[in-house]
Amino acid sequence: MAGLSHDPQLWNPVWMAPLATGEMAQMLGGPAHEEEIYSEGIAAFEVSAGESMVSQTLQFLTQLYLQDDILAKVDRTSMGHGLEVRSPFLDRDLVTFVSKLPNSQKFHRGRTKVILKRALASVLPAAICERSKMGFGIPQGLGFETRTCTGAQHIRRSIMRSPSGTSTSANIGLAERIIGCICLVTRCAMSG
Repeated sequence: MAGLSHDPQLWNPVWMAPLATGEMAQMLGGPAHEEEIYSEGIAAFEVSAGESMVSQTLQFLTQLYLQDDILAKVDRTSMGHGLEVRSPFLDRDLVTFVSKLPNSQKFHRGRTKVILKRALASVLPAAICERSKMGFGIPQGLGFETRTCTGAQHIRRSIMRSPSGTSTSANIGLAERIIGCICLVTRCAMSG
């Protein structure tokens, strides 16, 4: 659980970051100050200051992860296939109602969406209501096929070399992760 060694306002940003702070510093060629890198995440977390950790985390996820990540991915993916996607659980009145519910109705003993599951228990089979969460994943394997990514070899050589001119295993791992991200973003931009 990356992030738990940090102050609570950094838990979510550090946990969800694509690279560790040390890797970011290495990529940037200088110090990486977490408070600066994650300032937007800290601000989203602090909007709910004084409330429970659950409420602060939900604020962070709603403001940044849902709005700037998940919904954008769904929108691009659906448009690429000629679909118009609706998100009925994001109705303003419903969101306002749910935000005022006690946390025990949202998250209880490791179970999420407690009130929703209770409301749908008579309509849906238990196997559906109680199954594990199924996230919105991207096909990461596509992004790591670096042979087809223009300039990948040049990028790899540039990153892998330490200032002394020798390759290190840390540089090689970082190079592969960065190239994978670049190739994935390139493919998404070209297909969307």
